[in-house]
Order: sequence, then C-alpha cells, then structure tokens
Amino acid sequence: ALAKNEATKTYDTLREAIRINPFVDRYHSTNARVNLALANAIAQKAAPQAGANQQAESPSGQLTDDDRNNITLLIQQAIAEGKATVALNPLRAGNWETLGAVYRAIMNLAQGADSFAVQTYRQAVALDPINPNLRIALGGIHYTRGDFEGAVRVFELAAQAKADLANAHFNLAFALRDNKELDRAIQEMTLVLSLINDKNGNDYKVAKQAL
Repeated sequence: ALAKNEATKTYDTLREAIRINPFVDRYHSTNARVNLALANAIAQKAAPQAGANQQAESPSGQLTDDDRNNITLLIQQAIAEGKATVALNPLRAGNWETLGAVYRAIMNLAQGADSFAVQTYRQAVALDPINPNLRIALGGIHYTRGDFEGAVRVFELAAQAKADLANAHFNLAFALRDNKELDRAIQEMTLVLSLINDKNGNDYKVAKQAL
C-alpha cells in the first residue's frame, strides 16, 4: 500500500498489524514514521507551489480546521508509537532514532521538543557509537538551536567515527563557520571536496560553492 502511495490503506493496515500483535517494536517504529509522513503530507497542502501562473494566495492551498486537527492527531500518534517502540526494545538504537526523528520534526511546533530530540539521539548514539549518521542528526539539532559550539563537538565525533564521510565534514565546516572558526571551516570544506569522487556531480558543485 505504501509503495502504491495509498495512505489510508497503509495507515489502516499498520494499525491492524499492531492490534493483532502489539509486542513487535518494528510495527510501532514503522507506524510512527508513517504517522509523521502523513502529517507532513497534509501540512504540505499549505506550501507554495512553483509555477508561472502561481497566485499570491490560493484557498486550495490553505489548511482547514480538519487538516490542523488531523496533523495534531497524527503527530500525537507518532510520538506515542515512538515511545512504544523504545519501551518494547530499549536496546535497539534504531528505535531511539525513530523517536528522536519525530521530536526533531516537530521542533518548530512543540516547545521542548528540541530537548527531547537531543536526549533520544544521545541514547541512540550510546547504543550505536560508531554510527556517524546518528551523530550528524544530533549535531543538526544543536545547530538548529543555535548551539554552534555543541554542534562542532558532535560533528567532530561523527567525522572521527567515519573519517571518509564527506557529509560529516560538510556539516562540521558550517558549524565551525558559525562558531567563528573560519580557518578550520575552510580546511574541512576543502577536505569535503577531496572526499567526493564525482567531480562533476551536484555534491561537488554544492561543496565548492560553499567553500
């Protein structure tokens, strides 16, 4: 159903799977992500669409009260499913990552969500310390909060976990720039260029422009 973009059927089938067997953490983890994706899809209705004939405001692009209520409900369910996931299997790093991703997605909507996101990603990192992507996500939260010094520390650890991961150094470069460490930022972005194999690809162009 998900592959066919059938949102309602995806949602209903997952709920039925959980009803039949509520003790499988993967079901709850998937359901948390689906709820979050559905909330985001509804919210996108209000996003401006590109096009030559775009109107300044379009009634069809505005959220209704039902839309807002559905978004709130879906986010609440995503959080509940994320919590159920870690309760069922607190030793799986991916479960904490799922809950952290939910909190991260609602940081601009819910007060305190950023703190919960930091806590859950730290737990995920503790369970899977050699996974650089978890540290990149955690560093991104610090960066969004304006804690550039904290972001630098976390991105440095991500780069240490996998020294040839261009994305870790890319994020570190921006955190260093905004932490007023311009010389180090330049060094990191220069390293990013050396790590990208496709010198004609978009990633290389983005990094070169950033440098």
